[in-house]
This record gives sequence, C-alpha cells and structure tokens, in this order.
Amino acid sequence: MKRLLVYIIIALVLSACTGRDRYATMRNGLDSINMVNRNDQPFTMADVQPYVDYFNRYGNSNDQMLAHYLLGRAYYDHGEAPMALQCYQEALERTDTTAADCDYKQLSRVYGQMAQIFYDQGLYRQELLYEQKAERLAWKGKDTLVALMTKEQKSHSYERLGLIDSAIYITEDVAKHFIEYGYPSNAAISKGLSFANLINKEEYTKAKEYMDIYESQSGYFDSKGNIEAGREIYYRFKGLYYLNTNALDSAEYWFRKELRDGKDFNNQQAGAKGLAELYQKLHRSDSVAKYSLYAYVMSDSMYAQRTTKEVEHIQAMYDYSRHQRLAGLALIRASRIENMVWICVGIILLLIFTGYVVNERVRRRRKELERKYLQRLEIIRQARRDIELLKENQDNYAKLIAEKEKVIYEQKDYLKTLPVDTLLYKHLSIKGQEPTAEEWQQIERQVLELYPQFRQFMEEHAGLLNDKEYKTCILIRAGFKPKSISNMLNVGPSYISNIRTEMLQKLFGMDGTPKNFDEYIKKMN
Repeated sequence: MKRLLVYIIIALVLSACTGRDRYATMRNGLDSINMVNRNDQPFTMADVQPYVDYFNRYGNSNDQMLAHYLLGRAYYDHGEAPMALQCYQEALERTDTTAADCDYKQLSRVYGQMAQIFYDQGLYRQELLYEQKAERLAWKGKDTLVALMTKEQKSHSYERLGLIDSAIYITEDVAKHFIEYGYPSNAAISKGLSFANLINKEEYTKAKEYMDIYESQSGYFDSKGNIEAGREIYYRFKGLYYLNTNALDSAEYWFRKELRDGKDFNNQQAGAKGLAELYQKLHRSDSVAKYSLYAYVMSDSMYAQRTTKEVEHIQAMYDYSRHQRLAGLALIRASRIENMVWICVGIILLLIFTGYVVNERVRRRRKELERKYLQRLEIIRQARRDIELLKENQDNYAKLIAEKEKVIYEQKDYLKTLPVDTLLYKHLSIKGQEPTAEEWQQIERQVLELYPQFRQFMEEHAGLLNDKEYKTCILIRAGFKPKSISNMLNVGPSYISNIRTEMLQKLFGMDGTPKNFDEYIKKMN
C-alpha cells in the first residue's frame, strides 16, 4: 500500500508538470497568433480554434477572452461579420471584470472591434456607444495611445451623422491630448482628419494651418511632398482648398496629381470632379463637359464595384448554412435561456410595481410642492400690487411699503429653497418629454419673475441668442441639469455642452468650460 501510494503521488506530480508544460505551450501559441494579428498578417479560424477549445477548459478568463477575440478577428477578416460579432460577445461573457488581473487593454480591443462592425454596417450611433466603452476601458488599462485613437474614431461616425462640429471638436481635443502625452505624429494625423470639414465650413485659415501640420508631422509624406500610396484622396481636399481660395493654378495641379497618382475609381472620380469644378469657375465649358463625363463614368464604375463587394459581403453575412449552425448552437443553450427568461420576467414585474409606487409618491410630493410654490408666488404678486397702490401716498405709507417689500424678499428666499425642477414642470418627464408651448411660457414667466437681475441680463442679450440658446439659459437658471435640458430641448448632451461653451464667449467674453457658464448664470438673482 505504501508503494502504491508513492506511485500515485509520483503520477500526480508528473501529471501536474505535464499540464503546466502544455499550458505554457498553448499560451505561447496563442500569443504568437495575437502578434500576427497585431501586425495585420492573415490567419484562419482553423489556426485559432484549437486554442479556443483548450482555454475554454483549462484557461483563466483572460486566456478565454483573448482566444475568442482572435477567433472573431479571423471571421471578420474572412467577411463573416455576424460570426465575428458572436465571438466578440463570447469574449465579453468570458471576461471577469472583478478579477484583480483583468486585462482591460484586451477588453478595450474587443469593444473596439465590435464598434468597427457597427460602423461598417452604417449603425453609427451603435458604433459611438461601443467606442465609448472601448475608450473607457483603455484608460482603465492605462493604454493611453489606444484610448486616444479610440476616441478619434468617433469623429468618423459624427461626420456620417452630419454632426460636423462634433467631429471637428473630437479631432481637435484628441490632437491636444496626443501632444500632451508625447505623440506629435498622431496629433498631426488627427488635425488632418479635420481638414475637409474645415474647408466645407469655409474656415480656410485654420484649414491651411492643419494642412501644413499634417504634411510636415504626420509621417505620411516623402521628401518631395508625395503622400504614401492609398491616401491620395488627400489631394482632392488640398485642391478644393486652393480652389476656394482662388489659387486656381495650384488647385489644377493637385487635382491632376490625384488623377495621375490615385489609380482607383474613387480617386479618378474625385480628381475629375475637382477639375470640372475648376473649369466651371474658369468658364471653360468644353473642359467642364469632358471632366464631368469622366467623373460620371468613374462614379458609375465605382458604384458597380461597390455593389459587387456589397453583394459578396451580404452573402457572407447571411450564409444559410452558417446560420443553421448558429441555430444549432442556440438550441444547446435553450434550457438555460428559458430559466433566465422566467427570472427576468419576475424581476421586470417587480421593477414595474416598484416604479409605480415610487412614481406615485413623487407625483404627490411634486403636487404639494407646486401648491406651496404657487401660494408663495401669489403672496409676492399681492405684495407688489399693494406696493403700487401705496406708492401713490408714499409719505404716509413708507413704513407699510417697506414691510411689503420685506414680505417679497422673505417669500423669494423661501422659494429658492424649493427644488425648482420638481415645482415648475410637474408634467415633464426626465426621460425626454419636451415642454408644450403653454408649459414653456409658464417656465419662462416664473423664472424671469423670480430672478429680476437675470431677467434684465436676458433682455439686454436676447438678440445675440437663438431659440435653443435662450431656452438653455432659462433652464440652467431654473436649476435643471444639462442631461435634463438636452432631453427637454430634444438635442444631444454634446450639443448642450458645446453651446454653453460658445455662450460663455458670446455673453461674457471669456473662454472656459460649460460649468463656468453655469456658474455665471446661477449667480444672477
């Protein structure tokens, strides 16, 4: 028995050693594929699948996340976006964010790749959501460069959504931080992303400044000023800059350079279109017709090429057999999902009931506060009416007038202690309901009546403000938070943040943050 026990112990030790050796070998292999991926070299699903199978059984959460992420990258590179998205989702599910050694850098890359798929499919708001998560995790993982590059990616979606000012703000903010953290070439590239948008906004001085920085510091240009292959579309925007600043010879040079160096349909179409615009400005109708026709032919060819690629992409995305296999995987998980569904239903019903109870209590409290508010406001109005009557005999009633004014001040002080945003607008929902015209008149009247100094300021500066800027000032003085204001005006939070910064300059003549603007507004009684 002693000898048998010794043999068992020896076998266990050898097994443990063998297991450690096997783990080290598999981990090295997974790291090698990850390096191939980082260098943009091709690899297949078959290359990764053995590591997925092994680490699902023997790996920790970081091992499993990386294996499923790399499998997703393989599917993505082979044009199978739905399978890639499923792998990325599996990678997220395998992650343990409560673990002390959680690899936040890698987790950031998972969200970043999911964002890329949404961008490719034109789901720009979804892409922004996932880029935001990727950026936050990169900062948490102290991966500064990836965090800034991830934030920069959001500018493309803002462009597609038509939010040009937001796109420019993102690239300028990222460029500033690239400089701060010692990445000057990345800063130059960020400014280059704003070049076309600045031309469209006719901000030619800043466009020229960014163009010079981009060409001298991005690292994309050789000593003769030629941009690296694949980026020739830049010549289109440089030509547009000179066209719009009436340097027509320079504009012609860059449009022709794009035609000469950029051989793909996109550059050919862009260069021809630029020349057509140039000759139209020069009133050379024969040249306009020539290059317009060529641009049309290139556009048609580009459309045909894009259509072919889109068809291939759609075929890959909606491959019937692939989705049949996905359905098979779904059946395996069905029993677990069914149990989770019933649990979720119970939780939802409990939340609905709790929400109803809380909402009813809030409604009753809001009604009581509104009653008190209107009651105090009526006391103020009556005191003012009494003062007007007493002023006709001011010598006899000076003491009584002073008492009435004291009443007004006391009631105003009391009103300021009440939560204004629950008093003034009991019918407004924080979840996004806009005030009706009648509700807005009530808001404006009560705020301006309560704060005379603020009312005078708004009367003096109303001509400088558009409708949303004016309403933003009113709502800030009323005590609403920026998130609530964006909901009530039906605009995005970034819009409210931007116009508060702009109004700080416009109304007070100074630079600063949105919070600085709020502080100045709220100081006015």
